[in-house]
Amino acid sequence: MTVDRKEFKVYYSGFVLIRTLQVLGAYGFRGYFQRKPHFIESITYAMKNVKWLLGNLSVPIRLPELERVMEVMVGQSLKN
Repeated sequence: MTVDRKEFKVYYSGFVLIRTLQVLGAYGFRGYFQRKPHFIESITYAMKNVKWLLGNLSVPIRLPELERVMEVMVGQSLKN
């Protein structure tokens, strides 16, 4: 199986974003519901990653509402 490098790069950013959002969900669950402080502490680092992703990656489709919500999340989490 051959992989088209250019096409891979186009979609890679979207998968990075999805995976980062999955990580945030896991951190929230493990931290808040399972009461594991390490995961709560890790949320700030994950939000810094989201902030970087918003400014540096290009997702192949526009998701304006998701982008807006992520901007709000980043703004709120990095203020604390």
